[in-house]
Amino acid sequence: IYLGKGLKLTALSEVTGNFPEDGSDEFVASMLSATFLNEGDKAIQYASVKVTVGEETFSFVFSTLPAGKSVRVFEADKKECVGSEDTVSAEIDSIVYFQEEPSIYDSDLEITISDGVISVKNISGRDMDKEISVFYKTASGDTYIGGITYRLRVPAGLAAGEEYLGNAKHASEKMSKVMFIT
Repeated sequence: IYLGKGLKLTALSEVTGNFPEDGSDEFVASMLSATFLNEGDKAIQYASVKVTVGEETFSFVFSTLPAGKSVRVFEADKKECVGSEDTVSAEIDSIVYFQEEPSIYDSDLEITISDGVISVKNISGRDMDKEISVFYKTASGDTYIGGITYRLRVPAGLAAGEEYLGNAKHASEKMSKVMFIT
């Protein structure tokens, strides 16, 4: 279903697994997931979408979706999946695009993701005296999993050549991808 503003709902499915959207990773036996594709030419910073299946309405919220990429989002209230229905509709509640395309500052910072840890190294040759935030998502193949974008903070900045090792509960060497850095 094309929703307008470059956003398309490409799939609905029932899933069983850990609920990532609030960071709790609570196990849920049956919930609805929706896959959205950003067909626009700008990265989406935030979006919320209502999907109606039959008489039931489901809420989906996601952040950080680059142009040309898909995200599989889990229903915000952990609503159970309903039986198949012929009538499906969807509409955007709100959508916000990044004013400037997000950057990973790869010429200034070297990011290494391990299971549970993210390393941030200042390779710029100059001191960075402000907080650095690394925003990352879980990905499987070309699809991001979960609407949530996780954040690791380096609170005091980094001196030239300094490295910071931060605990990042949701970081996975094989499944995490850095989305942008501020």
